[in-house]
Amino acid sequence: MRNDERVRGKKAAAILTAAVLSVCVGTLAPAMTAGATGMESEDVVDGLLDVIHDTETYEDYLAAHDGAAYPDAEITVNGADYKEASEGFTADADGLNTLEDGSVTYEVDVPEAGFYNIFLNYYPTEGKNNAIERELYINGEIPFENAQYLEFSRIWEDAEEIRRDSRDNDVRPKQKEAGQWMSAYLADSDGYYQDSFKFYFDKGVSTITLVSTKEPMKIGSIVLKQEEPLPTYAEYLAQHSAASPVQLAEAVKIQGENVLYKSDSTLYPIADRTSPLSEPYSPSKTRLNVVGGANWKQVGQWLTWEIEAPSDGLYEIALRYRQNINTGVTVVRSVLLDGELPFEEARECKFYYNNDWQVVPLGIEDGEPFRFYLTAGTHTLQMKISLGEEMSEIIRRTDVCISELNRAYRQLLMVIGSSPDTMRDYQLPTRTPEALQILKEQYENISEIRRMVDDYMKGTASSSTATVDNLVNQLLRMTEDPRLFSKSW
Repeated sequence: MRNDERVRGKKAAAILTAAVLSVCVGTLAPAMTAGATGMESEDVVDGLLDVIHDTETYEDYLAAHDGAAYPDAEITVNGADYKEASEGFTADADGLNTLEDGSVTYEVDVPEAGFYNIFLNYYPTEGKNNAIERELYINGEIPFENAQYLEFSRIWEDAEEIRRDSRDNDVRPKQKEAGQWMSAYLADSDGYYQDSFKFYFDKGVSTITLVSTKEPMKIGSIVLKQEEPLPTYAEYLAQHSAASPVQLAEAVKIQGENVLYKSDSTLYPIADRTSPLSEPYSPSKTRLNVVGGANWKQVGQWLTWEIEAPSDGLYEIALRYRQNINTGVTVVRSVLLDGELPFEEARECKFYYNNDWQVVPLGIEDGEPFRFYLTAGTHTLQMKISLGEEMSEIIRRTDVCISELNRAYRQLLMVIGSSPDTMRDYQLPTRTPEALQILKEQYENISEIRRMVDDYMKGTASSSTATVDNLVNQLLRMTEDPRLFSKSW
């Protein structure tokens, strides 16, 4: 099975960091011509705020409710029991059919104030074959910026067996929706946060509104509850201490292309001729013998296989894969058994860059391979794309840098304007001391992010890291000599 991919445009924070100064100094500047025409500072700020809208971050939201309880109560609202719904939304016995435009509002009676996770049961009704997207409002307001974009996957399967044409080449099977009820905790669609979102509710009646932004779906129920914490791997083994490692005379092999279900219709079987060990193999004919590749690259995408355990016991799971697209980049997959993460460490299984095919047991990077407890019979194994905590931290810190540099840019723009005079000394240390302090602090932060990227990429250099180095040096020169701003603007 092939794991080479890129993670939804987030190859490394180097790419995002490279965007920091272009966003602050380049992209916004053409739209902000007022500073050069002598507008009053207040008018300039009002104009900037029309373009740059600061929404409360998830971290700020959690901090605002620091110390709140995590009640054990579980509140369930059936999808058809809505308070208000847009025209065209229709209720069935098993839920509410929502369209790709409109909104639905539910009332929830919360017995105790505190943080709750929101669990949604839904059915992906026929649409345009895209992922389902919604915005969430609590009591008429978006609680934090990430709640503006919530994504729910569809479920696909091969509509037919792999067949061969008249020239003995494999033909890609058609894809169809599997048509099943699905469930998910509301979580960050970009993968910046590994845990499901926590939402604060006051005691009493509150409203939850879901606004459709893409694709229809049926809502079966909305549940407010606490997501069960995962055991550590050590705790998981202790729970199954009575089980013994299974000794197999021959390994149970599942071909990667034989996927049971998938999150996207683009995750179809593909052909590989780079190794004669890929099964089936032909040096001259097309054989669909792997899955994933460059199509398996977006956070949240998943593949599910059906596996058969001969007997009860602890099993090691090894993958044959290749990750050769992003030089030096480590990709991450969450491993779920029967739809559940078995333990905390299974949330982040790492696959390292190598141009060659590898056969690696899951968990081997931490020492001994993971052992998974399976009962005799049929199970499902799912692998889902995750950024991993290391990359998520890099991107979150980069987002903060972008926000802070935008703030400094707004202050500098009021003094310098969008078309500064390169021969003029704007006396920035006197007129915008706060902006210069922000730039100094963000120079330190971006330098730290650069070191984090270097650790993440295991010291492998690339054009992206070279770009960041140039930006760090430029920012250093600007903070050391503010007169360079008018020449660099």
